[in-house]
Amino acid sequence: MKKYIIALIGAICLCLLSFLFFDKSIGLIFIVIAIGVVSGVLSKLFTGYVIPNQFVFHSRFIIYGIGSGLMIGMLLFLVRSLELNLFSLHALMLNLVVSIPIGVIITGSFLYLGFRTLKKRTMNIDEDQDSISDQATYTDSSCKTFKGRLVLAKCKLMFFEMPTGDCIFEYGLDELNPEIKRSGFLNIPKGFNIGDELAKLNVAFPYYWIDLIKNNKHFTSLP
Repeated sequence: MKKYIIALIGAICLCLLSFLFFDKSIGLIFIVIAIGVVSGVLSKLFTGYVIPNQFVFHSRFIIYGIGSGLMIGMLLFLVRSLELNLFSLHALMLNLVVSIPIGVIITGSFLYLGFRTLKKRTMNIDEDQDSISDQATYTDSSCKTFKGRLVLAKCKLMFFEMPTGDCIFEYGLDELNPEIKRSGFLNIPKGFNIGDELAKLNVAFPYYWIDLIKNNKHFTSLP
């Protein structure tokens, strides 16, 4: 975690130095880029390391929207403050009060509707109201990539391709021993292996999925 903090601090320092030593317009471009990088890293850290409870997982699109609104509000506040050379806590709070609902309504709704469409096109008869699912990317052992929906239902883990709805794989939970897979950039968790070492799933909250698999596997093994 230390290297992530150093990277974020470095991006913020670069942002401020660019504004001090370059023309304002160039400085503002660096600020936008730096905030975009910071936002992306924070988002990956959140979905990579956090193990949400069921309520938080089902509310993830609202949380994504809140995060988007926070970043938009901070960006607008920082740009405006540097232009006026005036920092005001009241102005920051006003920006956030406006930007957070906008982030939830626009970003959160957009992501939710996209997932709802994905779910509708890949619905399977084995699913019920207790099923857990999310959008994911599956790469098989031959490095062929599929985009679609990962589903945990009735003690099985399944993946349905978008847009055909075809089932790419179906595993019983007792067949799985998933291990975390990490990104090449900053070594952030981004998914887990499936079936064999070469096949992998990229999905948000990989630790949450691994816990679900282990807990449900234990449940099925009880007499």
